[in-house]
Amino acid sequence: MSDSDKKIFDTIGDVLAGLLNVMQVLEHGASFKRLMDAPNLKKDFEISRRALEESCENLIKISVPKELDILKSELLGIASLCFKVIGSFQEKKFQSLQEGFSLYCRAQEKLYPLSKVFQPVSQFFLEREKQVDFGLIRELAAEAPREKRGIHNHNNQPGTRGGFSFYIPENKTQKTPFPLVVALHGSSGHGADFIWNWLKEARSRGFMLLSPTSGGQTWSLENVQEDLSKILKAIDDLSEKSAINPEKILITGMSDGATFSMLAGLREDAPFTHIAAFSGIMPASLGQMNAERFATDRPVFLVHGIKDNIFPVETAFLTKSELEAAEVDVTLTTKKGLGHTYARDEHDSLLNWFDPQLAF
Repeated sequence: MSDSDKKIFDTIGDVLAGLLNVMQVLEHGASFKRLMDAPNLKKDFEISRRALEESCENLIKISVPKELDILKSELLGIASLCFKVIGSFQEKKFQSLQEGFSLYCRAQEKLYPLSKVFQPVSQFFLEREKQVDFGLIRELAAEAPREKRGIHNHNNQPGTRGGFSFYIPENKTQKTPFPLVVALHGSSGHGADFIWNWLKEARSRGFMLLSPTSGGQTWSLENVQEDLSKILKAIDDLSEKSAINPEKILITGMSDGATFSMLAGLREDAPFTHIAAFSGIMPASLGQMNAERFATDRPVFLVHGIKDNIFPVETAFLTKSELEAAEVDVTLTTKKGLGHTYARDEHDSLLNWFDPQLAF
């Protein structure tokens, strides 16, 4: 390898390493500003951010072979998005934080295809326990040209409503029945963003993931069938691409998505087998369901923050008591210090509860 080639690859490696270091911190999202209050963490992050800036400047300056032009452009584009995310997370406005979340999702979208080429990128998109499972990493990088695997959007680009995003593990065959997790965003959210909350777990443990987008700005809580029919159609579409285990279909969501998960999941005619609600409330219409429509044999997993100022934690205890009065099996976890924020760190407990075969 010539000195000029070595310089090119070293510079690309520096940018990639800088990106992954920065994105590991940005992944904390709503906790970013709190993390930056810790002097040592802030100092380490500033070192990583400056290293990324410097490596990007070096990459801009050097000339690369034509076959590396796209890679160079993609890396610089991802870095640009990350710098915008940092600016948004440092703002005090809630809207800026939401914009930062969405931008970070776009950065992940652009980075993910590189997981087949660069092992550190593949490791970034795995849970910590699987990051040294090199057999799994090789399987995920293998090509399956005749099978639709990985992440895809179906009429679900940012800014659109009513479509869905999905993930099918790259290392699974079409005939292998998958557990399915249907993950619903909160009010004003989007499935193309929310899917990234679940990708590491789906990729590490081997389950199919569906992340639909509500038809309106939030889910059709007053007319459940309106959005539910689209979700059921999406499940049918997925079943044509890969087999789904009908005994393991979890519907879960955050905030309004949690409320809709209970409304949809407890319908007798819906295919869901398990329900998980994060920071949601008991739908008033749930109590109006008659015995023929209300499925009491589906367990419910509730997670709620004690400091939730949108839906106070008392609503979680009320939901639990009302569901148990209807003879539904309920598991409730309350989290100290958590506000109206998605508790991604409860995914492990939830998945162990949903399907013990998905446990590490």
